[in-house]
Amino acid sequence: MEPRFDAVWIKGMCELGPRPLVATGWLRLWLTSHFANKDFLEDQDPDGPLQRMLWKSDSTTGIVIESVTKWTPEMTESRPGVIIKRNGWRRLRLGINDKLMDMGVTDGLERFENWWQGSHTLFCITNDGAETEKLAAEVFRELNQFGPLVRALLDLKRFEVTEVGELAILEEGRENFVVPITVAYGYSEGWVLRQEAPIVKRIDIALLQP
Repeated sequence: MEPRFDAVWIKGMCELGPRPLVATGWLRLWLTSHFANKDFLEDQDPDGPLQRMLWKSDSTTGIVIESVTKWTPEMTESRPGVIIKRNGWRRLRLGINDKLMDMGVTDGLERFENWWQGSHTLFCITNDGAETEKLAAEVFRELNQFGPLVRALLDLKRFEVTEVGELAILEEGRENFVVPITVAYGYSEGWVLRQEAPIVKRIDIALLQP
């Protein structure tokens, strides 16, 4: 069966602009939507572990998909998990003072823009090495195959899987295995300044005295 994608979760994701918390949110919504429907899974082996990893919004869920800020080791003691952790964001300057050229516009507004480049790491965790590899493959192939579509829908400048890390042992609670997957993306931040009053050219020092 070919992979399928549900874009309903994207609605409203762009309204707050570039924010790390928003990026964590859309990654979580993307993956919960994917794992909520077994028909969306690329791995359709009826005897494989992925068929048991169906996400639900209550305690009966077959997989935990959560931000690292809400995750505790106990959450993945008895079920697989995808734990989402944001990494640093870096500002990319496009011009002097981030200011855009007027290009003949005479409305008196000052327009600015810069880009932000960030990344998240998604930790795929189960208590079996082979199952962890299969879960990681499901996750990174979903992100890789539908990344161009999500980039366009979220109006990102970039979205791509940059690394699938090695299988390792996660010694949190009981022994678990983990594969980290890193994705990188880029946002454009644009804003307009409108001058409401004349720019202050002189400050009376007396006003600063206590």
